Amino acid sequence: FDVICMDDGLHLKRNCEHTGNNRLRVMLDIRMKNYKKSNREEKRAITQEVVSSIVDDASSQFLRPDESLLGAYMPISREMAVTCIQNSFDSNGKGKSMSKRQCRESEVKKLMDRKKKKTVLGRLERRQDNKCKLPTAACPSSVP
Repeated sequence: FDVICMDDGLHLKRNCEHTGNNRLRVMLDIRMKNYKKSNREEKRAITQEVVSSIVDDASSQFLRPDESLLGAYMPISREMAVTCIQNSFDSNGKGKSMSKRQCRESEVKKLMDRKKKKTVLGRLERRQDNKCKLPTAACPSSVP
């Protein structure tokens, strides 16, 4: 899942609605204790490992809004992604953001909504299939 950054590409977008950002937040929370007690070189290694797990292992990208196209995003460099993660570690707990529990609840709600939509679409498809089993003239999708 892609991670959305701010316009400058150096900070994470403080929006817990995006799945990639939510998953990244969990990854950062897991590593926060080690990051806080690490020296500068170890901190850099931790941030590089996080970026690597997103870009290499998950085949995802770090994106920022494309100024030339409204609503479009463009990938940022790996080095900018490392800086973005480092800034996120350093600013953790500062500013307003959803709690872990709120993020999880948001993700569970989205999953349940998707499941519900899938179920409804399945029912509609079955109804459509049942209608089309009638003689050809009664099937709304058939053209004589």
